[in-house]
Amino acid sequence: MVDKSITGELTPEDFVRAIADLMRPWKVPEGAALEAVRREIEDPWYTRTDSPEMGFRSENKQDAEDLVDALNVVERVTAKSTFIASIVQSSQEFHSEQEALTETAEWELEDLDRLWIKKNKEAAEELVPLRQRAARLKKQCQKIIANPPGEDARSGYRQRDVACGALLLWLEHSTKRPTVDSNSEFCRLASLLWEAITDDPRNMEYACRKLLGWLR
Repeated sequence: MVDKSITGELTPEDFVRAIADLMRPWKVPEGAALEAVRREIEDPWYTRTDSPEMGFRSENKQDAEDLVDALNVVERVTAKSTFIASIVQSSQEFHSEQEALTETAEWELEDLDRLWIKKNKEAAEELVPLRQRAARLKKQCQKIIANPPGEDARSGYRQRDVACGALLLWLEHSTKRPTVDSNSEFCRLASLLWEAITDDPRNMEYACRKLLGWLR
């Protein structure tokens, strides 16, 4: 580790040098190794504040539950005869046919009743595909509620991202094989990279061990 500054904290360039030194011997010239570390620390991907690409599991579950509630309303409302009747009543086609019927000399009230029943039946049939799609979407949402995709907010997804960045940096620039133990150079590099990015001293051994375990 390099010496600390007067304030007791590492400067940005201290972090760059300390991280690069852990990768010795390098596959590349010293200047290239130092520049690669600088780029990794400054990568805007690490400073993003949004959730992971697929979101958080808890948020996806809540969204699915909200959508199920909305679909329940759709199913309930579209099944009501009053809703179907309101569609017919607002239909220009119904009013045009009604007007054409009443202009004939021999029309009777029963004819209007039959027209009303016919148009209500047609409107109900037109709603069937919508109700079927709503039912399928509801089933998909229920599967998401049972097993929501995405990240657990407690899973340390940002630590995983930094561990991945540390591994790529190591594989591209160091001639050594990355190992994981309580004091391995690779874990120390990942810890320094995390601190340089977040200003939060943290032992990254667990994140590194988990990452390499996935890759085995």
